[in-house]
Amino acid sequence: MRILNRQVVTFGSVGLLGLGALEALLWILVHSGVDYLFAYLGSFELVMLLNFVLHDRITFRGDKAHGFLRRLWTYQLTYIVYRVLTFAIFFTASLFISIYLALLLSVVMGFGANYWMAKRLTWRSAARQGAGSIPA
Repeated sequence: MRILNRQVVTFGSVGLLGLGALEALLWILVHSGVDYLFAYLGSFELVMLLNFVLHDRITFRGDKAHGFLRRLWTYQLTYIVYRVLTFAIFFTASLFISIYLALLLSVVMGFGANYWMAKRLTWRSAARQGAGSIPA
């Protein structure tokens, strides 16, 4: 099994684009007077929508066993888990290093969990979904 297949590379590329947008939004909100913790959460929500659309249209374009709204809902739920994980890392790291480095660290550390949840829970292909089921 290859670790760096097209999906992983594309997922990472979308993530890098999202990270750039996340850093920019965080900077804009913080410098507009928003508390950095609220700025972090707001930035993550906006970038989540951007990432979902890009993943749905590019990364997982062939793996759509469910309708658009169900995929969006599932991605939102898995992203909450990812967000809690990265927020814990971000908050802890921000006590010791710059908030911008803390953000980068939290996103990089959460990448693997985020990819696994997206692939297994949000964009399950119809073939993969039925693989473990018992025939009627």
